[in-house]
Amino acid sequence: MKELLKKIKLIKEPKKEEDLKKEFIIKRLKQISDDIEKINLWFQMEKDDNLIDACIYQREVLNAQYNYLINKIRTKKIF
Repeated sequence: MKELLKKIKLIKEPKKEEDLKKEFIIKRLKQISDDIEKINLWFQMEKDDNLIDACIYQREVLNAQYNYLINKIRTKKIF
C-alpha cells in the first residue's frame, strides 16, 4: 500500500541531502542572477564616480559567486 501511495505521491518521502543541495544551488543562482541584473541597472543610472566603482566591484563579487557555483556543479556533477 505504501508503495502505491508513494507512486501517486500522497506520501512524500523526506528529501535527500543531495536534493537539498541542488535546491540551494538553484535558488542561490537565481538570486545572484537577479542581483546582477539590479547592479547593472544601478550602474547604468549612476552618475557618481565612486558609486560607479562600487557597482563594478559588487558585480565582480556576484560574478565570482556565480562562477563558483557553476564550477561546483560541473566538477561534482551535481546535476
